[in-house]
Amino acid sequence: MPYFVSRQFYYYQQINVVEIAYPSIDSSGPDMLIEKYAGEGEEYKNPIEALEIALNIASNWKNDIPDEDIFITFGCMEFCEGEPIDINNHEDIEELKKEVQKHYESLPKCSYCGELIDEKEYYINPDSEYTEDKFCSEFHAEKAYLEGYTLCHICEGDFKREDMYYRDLDIYVCNKCQDLEDSYELIEIQKNIR
Repeated sequence: MPYFVSRQFYYYQQINVVEIAYPSIDSSGPDMLIEKYAGEGEEYKNPIEALEIALNIASNWKNDIPDEDIFITFGCMEFCEGEPIDINNHEDIEELKKEVQKHYESLPKCSYCGELIDEKEYYINPDSEYTEDKFCSEFHAEKAYLEGYTLCHICEGDFKREDMYYRDLDIYVCNKCQDLEDSYELIEIQKNIR
């Protein structure tokens, strides 16, 4: 879910605002100003990063116009103006940081690396049917699957997949059973040679 950072002049409230809108630019308010500061007019995957950028923009903007108040808003502003937080009110800014942190923790993350993933576009592996794991890439889905455990088809012991031999139709055999089968085949070959 992208977070769009922009400067706005809220028409109805008549205030200057740095807005963090999500889930995309489409959720941003209609009163956007021309981009002037670094990071402005861009989308971010991480809401914490978006807040840091917004605070930097607000600080720079305040330096340019010291006589006016600058506010920050966070949320979906599709058909309304956000609830402004004065950048000079440190308690409210700290509360906003906690709210954004809580929001970040509620977002879906890759079960392998912990990076944020899109709620609609993600990868799964055969274990996801049971674990509901979601992954940011096909590589992480496969790696997590191989690092998972499964039963040996012969002895029914529980082993890591990456330490087992793979056979057709998702059948795995542990090293001990595979070595045993290999030795039986070797004995049969030796019998046939004699």
